Amino acid sequence: MPFTDRSNSPRFRSGVADALVHDVITRLAKLRSLFVIAQGTTFALHERNVPPDEAGRILNVEYVVGGSLRCDGNRMTVQVELSEALTGRIVWADIFNHSVEDAFLVLDEIGDRIVASIASEIETVERNRAILKPPNSLNAWEA
Repeated sequence: MPFTDRSNSPRFRSGVADALVHDVITRLAKLRSLFVIAQGTTFALHERNVPPDEAGRILNVEYVVGGSLRCDGNRMTVQVELSEALTGRIVWADIFNHSVEDAFLVLDEIGDRIVASIASEIETVERNRAILKPPNSLNAWEA
């Protein structure tokens, strides 16, 4: 889901959060193991003020990524969380703090770290979920 832009500086409120989200969605979509909802759909739900957990249920997905971005002075803080859509349980969360001296490199690094963390966490959660199931009830992906 699109990130909330909590920047105090008007020079950063021109779409930095949206650019980061577009980048993360594009990178996640390249992972063959994940089903990722299109950018237009997630931004449309965000514009209608649909909360991330409800959006997850509407879209029939298992996980939702959301967060916020704040640029204040020379610092950029990105807060990200991955939650299960059905339960709303936060599976993973992190905060990334960087200097904005080179905003594009910072956004690229944060995007890389977000995608790597999300992919890893989803794999771990799904593996742990499959371990708890009887072996004869596992589908091909879980097995």
